[in-house]
Amino acid sequence: MQIGIIGLGRMGGNIARRLMKAGHECVVFDANAKPREKLAEEGATAVGSLERMVNALGEKPCAVWVMLPAGRITDETVERLGGLLEPDDIIIDAKSGVSGAGRDAKLGSLYAEVTEGIHAYGVAGHRHAPEIEQGLSEAAGKPIVVNFTPHLMPMSRGILSSIYVRLHNDAKVEDLRQTLESRYKDEPFVRLLPAGRSPQTRHVRGSNHCLIGLFADRVPGRAILISVLDNLVKGASGQAVQNMNLMAGLPETAGLEQEPLFP
Repeated sequence: MQIGIIGLGRMGGNIARRLMKAGHECVVFDANAKPREKLAEEGATAVGSLERMVNALGEKPCAVWVMLPAGRITDETVERLGGLLEPDDIIIDAKSGVSGAGRDAKLGSLYAEVTEGIHAYGVAGHRHAPEIEQGLSEAAGKPIVVNFTPHLMPMSRGILSSIYVRLHNDAKVEDLRQTLESRYKDEPFVRLLPAGRSPQTRHVRGSNHCLIGLFADRVPGRAILISVLDNLVKGASGQAVQNMNLMAGLPETAGLEQEPLFP
């Protein structure tokens, strides 16, 4: 079995096409439908879930497997959360390190442009917003709408997201905590912090961990979630390796047990 881990942006898609042109059979794993369908039209076998990936493994053991990061939140979890949250009142305020913009020499990534300040980008039109809505809506079986605004921070790596939600009917923040605890209690890399504790990007730097803090808002009927991860590990390559491990029948944590390093 040959496995290539790439991101299916323009460059990743071109790599997959070059592999097919060279005579390799490619199986592409992408959770996002649009790039997956485009490569399928060009001859790749495209799947959008780990379960389908594992099934295809038995059918095409000699193919080149092109994998990329994908979340593992389950339909059941989204369904349970859907009963607790209003689906049209979710606000995601995300702060990202400069490495999230890639390594190209761009004006906006220069030290003098980034240091000593922050700025929002992709306001009201960032490409990840419809991807988030697509994934949540497919899992929930109903339309989910989010407001998503990312901000560039003067740091090299890390993502901190503040997520504001409105609780549905008589749901309580403790109900939300119990649902998240139940879902992630056996996950090796996702941790829900004790009540009152807020995660920081330095707590996950260089690791495959994702930490989540949950708070009751001062406004009745609302809650705030704070999540942190390292965009260069859990947010990208580490998550892809984790998916590869699951697909190939390896221990899920293989190669990913590096603890956070700070400073």
